[in-house]
Amino acid sequence: RQCGEIQHGFGTAVLFATVAVCIIPPIAEETLFRGLVFQWLRGRLPLVLAALVSGLGFAAMHQNLQIILPIFGFGTWLALLFHWSKSLYPGMVVHGLNNLLALLNILYGPPC
Repeated sequence: RQCGEIQHGFGTAVLFATVAVCIIPPIAEETLFRGLVFQWLRGRLPLVLAALVSGLGFAAMHQNLQIILPIFGFGTWLALLFHWSKSLYPGMVVHGLNNLLALLNILYGPPC
């Protein structure tokens, strides 16, 4: 679903697609899921459980059953990265690079 929306919505507007997929969402999602949700959960749950629950919320927000498990794992890992680094910035960078790889595959790979 997201693949088709990106291919048809951005077409050849690669710079716009990059900003819309690789910069804005990582900043917003890391701030929301790691900066707010995970920290709130971490104050109430053990580390691993807080990371798993925030990862589940992150995966559910993406509404894509085909990739829910990898997104769950990625969200959980990003929560642990935030915990260990004590900063949102490493997660934003990793998240942005992940989205960039996906975007390049969507724009230049086989049709969805």
